[in-house]
Amino acid sequence: MLPDDMPAARALRDLVRPPEDMMAIDLHDGRRVFAPGGSDPDEVRAQIESGDADVKVHLALG
Repeated sequence: MLPDDMPAARALRDLVRPPEDMMAIDLHDGRRVFAPGGSDPDEVRAQIESGDADVKVHLALG
């Protein structure tokens, strides 16, 4: 895995597009998740950070 501060890692992450009807949300730790379109980004971040097992998002680590 490449560190997030490497230009190559940032460039690769930016190439990953959300699936149809999904949106990309950047987390505070540098990870990016895909959540259903129209989701509240702050609510998604809070659910991810709380470790909520019912959160249905796709992680795009990078």
